[in-house]
Amino acid sequence: MNDFAEMRAFVAVARAGSLTAAARTLGMATSMVSERLRQLEARLGVKLLVRSTRRQSLTPAGEAYLRRSEEILQLLEQAALEAHADRDDQAGTLRVACPVPLGRHIVGPLSARFMARHPEVRIDLQMSRAAVDLIGDSIDVAIRGGIAPHPSFISRPLFSSQRILVASPVYLQRHGTPMSLDALATHHCIDNGSRNNEAPLWTIGSGAQRQRVALNAVARSNDPDTLLDWAVAGLGVMQRSRWEVAALLRTGRLVEVLPETAGEPRMFSETHLVKSMYSRRIALFVDFLHAELPASVQAYEQADAARLMPQPLPAREPAA
Repeated sequence: MNDFAEMRAFVAVARAGSLTAAARTLGMATSMVSERLRQLEARLGVKLLVRSTRRQSLTPAGEAYLRRSEEILQLLEQAALEAHADRDDQAGTLRVACPVPLGRHIVGPLSARFMARHPEVRIDLQMSRAAVDLIGDSIDVAIRGGIAPHPSFISRPLFSSQRILVASPVYLQRHGTPMSLDALATHHCIDNGSRNNEAPLWTIGSGAQRQRVALNAVARSNDPDTLLDWAVAGLGVMQRSRWEVAALLRTGRLVEVLPETAGEPRMFSETHLVKSMYSRRIALFVDFLHAELPASVQAYEQADAARLMPQPLPAREPAA
């Protein structure tokens, strides 16, 4: 096992607070992160972390090893930067990662415009449904939800989008339009991945009106395209970011329900390695994203302004 891979896994676990959170940050399976940590402790012959079902804490040896590990990893990044500084220029390939729907509808078209403006730069657009490992996957720029909590990364907000409730006209004709949160609790919902058979808990509303609501999930998937297909087919009510359903709202295949319960905006950020700030082509693309992408998302959402407040359909018997 690569010593530095074990070291990076340990630092991620120590900083993220859990194996699961570290795995998301690294874009790896939790079992792989756990194995790297186990091998590191076995190789060193000491315990670095004390873990229980509820919390984890660093041992004295772990605290000392964490300090040195962060210093070493920063030196490695600096060494790589210095080694490549003389040959880094504007021409070359950029590996860009983003969620699938955002890539198809917004980042892809923007990338085409960027390459037309800078023909010496080629973009390798990697669209995925899971967080990527910027280092392991050699990603230059990633667009993803939240801010990356890692000292090796720079994250800057790009745009935010409210989470809204939507359903198809087919479903609403069959089951009626929910006119309150109490009514919503009697309807079918499509969930994006609650654990096991637990009832999904959706955060609905914002500010002082924010609350958690348990709903009746009739279908679950971690694939956004499948969720959209199910919603259009009339399986139930779904909660998604407005930009994800903008095209379906535009065509009327989905409509917004309970618009007054729109949730807190979810932030999406641009993330790249600290060393990347010295790359001319990365700097060009990052500046382009911050100049163009927020307005593109806003225009994509606002194209549906006429459909955001649909007239309620006739009330019918709620779903069983």
